[in-house]
Amino acid sequence: MKFSTLKHWMVGLTVCLLLTLGLAACGSDDTPTPEPTVAPTAVPATEVPPTATTAPAATATQPVTTTTSTTTTTSTTSTVNAASQPASPLAQPASPLAQPVSPLATPASSTQPTSTNTITTTDAISTPQASSLMIHVISGFDTISEIAKTTVAETPAKGKAAISGVLYDHTSDRVIPGNLLYLIPALMDGDKAVPPAIFMGARAEHGDVGGKSNEKGQLFLKDIPPGKYYLAVWEPLDWYLSFESAKAPMPLLIDLKADQKLNLGLLYVRGE
Repeated sequence: MKFSTLKHWMVGLTVCLLLTLGLAACGSDDTPTPEPTVAPTAVPATEVPPTATTAPAATATQPVTTTTSTTTTTSTTSTVNAASQPASPLAQPASPLAQPVSPLATPASSTQPTSTNTITTTDAISTPQASSLMIHVISGFDTISEIAKTTVAETPAKGKAAISGVLYDHTSDRVIPGNLLYLIPALMDGDKAVPPAIFMGARAEHGDVGGKSNEKGQLFLKDIPPGKYYLAVWEPLDWYLSFESAKAPMPLLIDLKADQKLNLGLLYVRGE
């Protein structure tokens, strides 16, 4: 009985061992199979980036088509504008530009020649001192002499003096209108009066009395302190003294007394 029981146990153990080996053999055959299947699935995962790079390439082509359409639209618009501009606007400015030419040409030749014939005793000359006023400069010795005779000095204040006269340019035989002038006190060399060497224009602090000739060349100065003076005239770019005549060797010395009204007549201005 014991031997048979041991025999049964040995048979059962042998069967179990065979089953265990069979199962072990089956298990060893299944383990290699998953490894090859995992490897192929890992390969497509690395191939995804190339498809991602190709997608932006497709989007990059779209701006190319948009730029082409923009340039064609711009070129079409510029062609339309270039064709429309020369048609009518360029023809119209031609006539307004031609009109101002005629007004500029007529004043240059029309007014000046006729002005000299309006007054026979005067010359139509505009002096630099009266450039803003177109005046007729009186010329002719006889005409100017008559004006000098009728030029009367004004009444001065009590104890003062007044003078009158006509500035005359004997080199051109005409009056000197609109010019600055002034009386400058004479310098005394003992009993002899001499003119100053330097002329600076009228300065009241030095006893000068300033004035200006009118359009007829007349001068009127009043309220002059009594004393001895010389008359200086600005003509044309410097101060020049006045003379009694064209042949007088020395400038005219004006000796004024209190309450005196003195008409100096024709005053010759020596210019270079």
